[in-house]
Amino acid sequence: MKAEQHRGKHQLTDMGLIHDGGGRLCQAAATLAGCNINNLVPVLEKTGLLQERAFDHATCGSDTIALRTSSQSQSHLNENGTPIQFCLSFRPETGQSEIRLLIDPFFDAGTRDRHARSLSLARQIAGNLGHAGVMAQISQRCIAPAAGTLWLAGRLTGSADPFQSGVAIYLNAEALLGDGVIDLVNALLPHNAAREQLLAQWMPVTRAVCVAVELDPAPSMPRVKLYLRMASHLTSGMLAEFAATQSEQASFDILKPQAPWPATGLTLGLSFSASTGSPDGIKLDFCLCRKCRTAAALQVSPERQLLSRIPRAAPLFDAGTLALLGYGVAGKGQRINAYFAPHR
Repeated sequence: MKAEQHRGKHQLTDMGLIHDGGGRLCQAAATLAGCNINNLVPVLEKTGLLQERAFDHATCGSDTIALRTSSQSQSHLNENGTPIQFCLSFRPETGQSEIRLLIDPFFDAGTRDRHARSLSLARQIAGNLGHAGVMAQISQRCIAPAAGTLWLAGRLTGSADPFQSGVAIYLNAEALLGDGVIDLVNALLPHNAAREQLLAQWMPVTRAVCVAVELDPAPSMPRVKLYLRMASHLTSGMLAEFAATQSEQASFDILKPQAPWPATGLTLGLSFSASTGSPDGIKLDFCLCRKCRTAAALQVSPERQLLSRIPRAAPLFDAGTLALLGYGVAGKGQRINAYFAPHR
């Protein structure tokens, strides 16, 4: 049996897979989340990420996952083109953490097929949670952009099925018709003057990149987030203002940039209360690709700084690449989100 397993694994290396990096990262994330890696298989299958032969017990065994990839990947989820990401969300004040999964479904399908299958899967997941009406609102505003329509995120920690207890649907702003970004935000949330004032202030000087709709089982109401890219002249002021809200445990010392962070690598996230529609949280996501690290003149290793705060996360650093670092306040509380991509 060992010889057969050994041959099977070598056969997989020539089949267009994210094999060692993707599989090891899935295993590391599942272990850290306290769940069985087998729980990931149905999710990866129905999103088109699992290689058809990769989970053959006769060749790989139940603890090996091999993921699909493409030499001409259309996924924009990670800078390296891989279609899966794991987020370690850490709360400095309490030391609590959780693992979430983020997927770009059907990333290597044709544009129209990818669009149709992604919306169909999102409708199925939302319907199972009692939110068919929300997906109807989304679907009627969506077109089929070349970069993909949506991403799906779910919680691994404490969950047998990442999408059973809730889902976050990240909609590409390019997929929303005309003024669809603001239109969708307003359609899914109660009327709120403070939100309208905030958006009137920010939308003219930013570019919307994503709308996230978080769905817990009904009768809970959808929670909405809006992700924006700022013009270069606004980033320094925003960073200084945001840094003042951070506790010592969640400070920007993890990054310590010596130069302005490039605007293309900084994303502002605004969240809104499901019950009132008012702004209730803010998050900044820093891209940690090689170009952004160089432009920001980082003098320390974010990996080392994070490991000193979260030593149990070491398996994620070994199995993947630290792609993004996010800082959040209010909304879900103060937190640091570390996003890991498979090695490529």
